[in-house]
Amino acid sequence: MDLSKLDTLRDKMVKAKDFSEVVHYFMDHFGENPDFIALGKAGRSHVVETGLVKLLNQALHREVRFVSMMLMATPGTDFSHGSFMADKGFGMFFYFKDNSMGMVAAQFPELNGQTLFARFTAMPLPKGSDPRAN
Repeated sequence: MDLSKLDTLRDKMVKAKDFSEVVHYFMDHFGENPDFIALGKAGRSHVVETGLVKLLNQALHREVRFVSMMLMATPGTDFSHGSFMADKGFGMFFYFKDNSMGMVAAQFPELNGQTLFARFTAMPLPKGSDPRAN
C-alpha cells in the first residue's frame, strides 16, 4: 500500500486552520480503507493516552476517564491512529511520533451535538523529570 499520503496528512495537520478538513482527509484516505486498517498493529502509547486525557479535560472543563482505547501503529512509519470510548463520549485520533503532534475528533454530551476537533502535542518527559512540575 502507498503510504505517501501520510506526508500530506502530516503537512495538513501542521498548517491547518480548519481541523475538521484534516480529520476528513484522514478518513477519506486512510480511516475507511480496509487495506490500511489491515496494516495496523495494536499497541499502547502512554504519551498519546496522557496527551488525549489532558486535552479533553481542558476542553470539557472536567475530568474525562477513558473506558477503552484502541491504538494501531502503522509498521515502518511514525504514525499511529485509533479510537476511544470515554465516560460519556467517544472519539478518534491520529498521531505522528516524529513531530509529537496529533489530532482528535470527539463527541461528548456537553458539546450539544458539535464535534470537538483539536490538534495536540504530546511528548515523553526527559528521563528523571517530575511530571508534577508541568
